[in-house]
Amino acid sequence: MSDAGGEYKSKAFLDMLGNEGIKVSQSIPYIHQQNGRAQRLIRTLTEKAETMRFQVCLPPSWWEFSLDHATHVYNRTPM
Repeated sequence: MSDAGGEYKSKAFLDMLGNEGIKVSQSIPYIHQQNGRAQRLIRTLTEKAETMRFQVCLPPSWWEFSLDHATHVYNRTPM
């Protein structure tokens, strides 16, 4: 399932999925509520990354490294 954003709509990709027997399901564009789990994860990681970056006074250009670190911490947190 995708959000119908366009990145998974190429004919070659859709043909490959059809050949593998995979049914394509798309949610309504710009309705993030239909993909809640992914949206919550993205928001959680973004908030963790920005908080860590602000805490150590890093410039905005370092967001990539703070996001990597936030993902690392999130993946090692017990659920």
